[in-house]
Amino acid sequence: MTPVPVAPNTHRPPRGFTLTEILVAIGVLAILAAILFPILFQVRNAARRVACQSNLMQFGIAFKMYAADYDGRFPNPGGREFRQPLPRNGAAWYSATRDPITNRVTDSGTGVFPYLRQRGNGGSNLWSCPNALPGSGRRQYDVGQNFAMNDYLRAAHPGQAVTAWGAPPASYWPAFQTGINPEVLEAGPAGVILLFEVVQSRTGGVNRDGSVYFSSPNLGGSISRYGAHGLPIGAPEEYHSGNSTFLFCDGHVKTMKPAFTWTTATQAAVERFNSAYVNAQPGAPRRGSGSQDLWNPQASAVTYP
Repeated sequence: MTPVPVAPNTHRPPRGFTLTEILVAIGVLAILAAILFPILFQVRNAARRVACQSNLMQFGIAFKMYAADYDGRFPNPGGREFRQPLPRNGAAWYSATRDPITNRVTDSGTGVFPYLRQRGNGGSNLWSCPNALPGSGRRQYDVGQNFAMNDYLRAAHPGQAVTAWGAPPASYWPAFQTGINPEVLEAGPAGVILLFEVVQSRTGGVNRDGSVYFSSPNLGGSISRYGAHGLPIGAPEEYHSGNSTFLFCDGHVKTMKPAFTWTTATQAAVERFNSAYVNAQPGAPRRGSGSQDLWNPQASAVTYP
């Protein structure tokens, strides 16, 4: 009997990837990641910059609403040895009440808070840049805030040479505690900074008022004078790729390098009152390069700087 020939087994197990193919695939992925990650980072930063600008634009509306209700004047910037009782326009712009148990801001408060209540440490907070640290909650003005008001926007101000080293003279009460009327700004409301992004402490604490001439003392304890990015607290923070966002007294918002907000003519004053900011890395030395000093209200009762 003739045996039936058996066909050879042509089925082969699937071939795996070779080491060379795996390395090529990894290399391709690495190249794609190197191309896409910077783009995604830029897109995220651009979105946060837009969100920050939107927040400050809403503050511009809130300040106008406050002025309409209070004789055309803004609330005061806060700080610096307040005396009681406060004048009608003496409410600090940031005032709010924090529940000591839940650490949440309640619906009571003065300044622009009644016009813009969305404040806290959550995603709906309007009182802070998305790149800022969450508030520590140790003090009521720490909660979800990293915007500060231009310290010169008062009915009267004795100048940084006085307030940098101590309290304003008693003769400045109540004008020092009273917000300024933007209509008296000789520079025009569009030429004076109202709010700016301020450097926080490493735990989220924040100044309520300030300027490039305004240097904060060490707050003591574990609170460093320098923020998370190495700049001294109270100075304009450079959250947006070396830029910062500013709200002006007419309500418009602009993102730019902080050095554009003062001039070469006032550089010596910035170095005198805030040398730590001028010399802090990265970006040191900071030199004023603006065509106009945007902190100066040019008001007759305000000594500047």
